[in-house]
Amino acid sequence: HRTSSGFASTVKSSRSSSPRMRHSPSTSPTVNRPAYSCVRSWLCPKCVTKREATDAEVDEWLDDYLHSFADPDVAPTRDALRADWVQRLGDDGRLLHHHAPGCPACDGSGLKGRAAIHELLLVSRDLRRLIQTGGRAEQILAQAQREGMRTLRQDGIEKVIAGMTAIEEVRASSNV
Repeated sequence: HRTSSGFASTVKSSRSSSPRMRHSPSTSPTVNRPAYSCVRSWLCPKCVTKREATDAEVDEWLDDYLHSFADPDVAPTRDALRADWVQRLGDDGRLLHHHAPGCPACDGSGLKGRAAIHELLLVSRDLRRLIQTGGRAEQILAQAQREGMRTLRQDGIEKVIAGMTAIEEVRASSNV
């Protein structure tokens, strides 16, 4: 189930045989449901090209990613986020821009197959308290992000940087 704020809803249950059941000694069982969206396609592996991303492209990705934080105090700095991307997703210390112009294998579209972007809300004690006491969606999202949750848009942007899909596909499939 998706909520209007864009993150997965949770369902409390006293007993269930669901494989998604997460038991914690200090809390009752909780089902943590992922939210996901399919972007239209992966970049076609037959015609994808890559080059070093321009500063303007990286700035656009950073702006888009950081805009998804409910509380600016939770967001990493631009420099820290860029350094993290370079370390995890970069190639020889550089961020790459991937483009697939189209070829016979992808019928000229540059896209092939389907890819998914995900977000998962794991309900901690603090989140449970916010939910049970009627916390606003912005408060719940800020706490979830404090605890490490990434939004659909943020997961999609990381897949763009990794060369899996195009930013246009992510923007069309995720809301901000």
